[in-house]
Amino acid sequence: MSRAVLVVDLVLLAGAFVLGAIDGPLDPFTLAFQLLFSIIVLGLSIIGSLIVAKQPDNRVGWLFLAASVGIAISTASFNYVTLSLHRFALALPGTVFIAWLSSWIMIPTLISMVILVPLLFPTGHVPSPRWRPVAIFALVGICVTTIGSALVAGPLDSIGVDNPFGVPVSHPLVDILGALDVISGILIFTLTALSVVSRYRHGSELERLQLRWFAFPAVAGIVLLGLSSVVYIGPLGDAVWIGMLICLALLPIAIGIAILRHRLFDIDLVIKRTISYAVLSVLLIGLEVAGILVLEQLLTLVIEGQSQALAIALSTLAVATLFQPARRRIQRWVDRRFDRNRYDAARVVAGFSARLRDSIDLEAVRAELTATAITALRPSSAEIWLRRPDD
Repeated sequence: MSRAVLVVDLVLLAGAFVLGAIDGPLDPFTLAFQLLFSIIVLGLSIIGSLIVAKQPDNRVGWLFLAASVGIAISTASFNYVTLSLHRFALALPGTVFIAWLSSWIMIPTLISMVILVPLLFPTGHVPSPRWRPVAIFALVGICVTTIGSALVAGPLDSIGVDNPFGVPVSHPLVDILGALDVISGILIFTLTALSVVSRYRHGSELERLQLRWFAFPAVAGIVLLGLSSVVYIGPLGDAVWIGMLICLALLPIAIGIAILRHRLFDIDLVIKRTISYAVLSVLLIGLEVAGILVLEQLLTLVIEGQSQALAIALSTLAVATLFQPARRRIQRWVDRRFDRNRYDAARVVAGFSARLRDSIDLEAVRAELTATAITALRPSSAEIWLRRPDD
């Protein structure tokens, strides 16, 4: 089953690229979006296949496989409708039907990823029996929203042709149903977030590590999504959207690591390194921009013509010089702030190594080693056994 899904995804993605190439050359931004969507589809398909193979009763794997097919169908159908609209005046066979399919196929896919996956992760089941009504409520909401989107009357957005399956409904009733849909969606999303918090608070240390793997790209994607509502035009807006898609592409990989428990305990290191380099990047970019602006104004008073180029060169040189010292200082700050116990233990061990260089008394070394182990690891008790020279 999982292999068949992977084959279907590959065929649909290949068809989407062929259709896009026939429609005309793609600009770099559109090409980047299509590549990222392809990576998301393949990531969902491959990780879903691995989860299903290792844990067949884990529903997260099956949701990944279904989501990969939904995104692949949406991508291929969008390119087919676009080609039919631009090159053949909607004359390609099945254009209206495929446009109708494209208008609603992503709705259950996205809602399932946003609602059902967090609700079932990482075990594939709800945290406890009391959360089953929430899962049922979410499934009913997904079905109702999907059916409503598929049967809504009016022109299809992609081609402007009326929905062939649209069911006319009186206008006040449409408004009421739309309001109920929004309210129920907010309620389900809130309950899902509460289920994740409940699982983290009452779960084992293993489940907490798994949830941190899930939360890391999810929170980063949510932050970028919020930023995209503020910066939504220009190169910076495009970069924010691409960053959000990268987080979305990393999400199934993080979930796969969490469920399959491969390098599970590396999440704290990943988080610290990400925070360190994010802070370092913002700091150096700010210094670069400020340096260029200030130096350009100062150099304009001294020389003319090449002041901007010289200011850029000097600012780049200053940033390159500050990179390593700034990285070390920021890394130490992150360690102190986000991993205090390990930072303190590392300082204790470093101090022990420095004192050990000048010590030759075995009894003093034994006492120092015992004190260092107690300080760094805080065990309930500590003892040292020494082999006799003749053993």
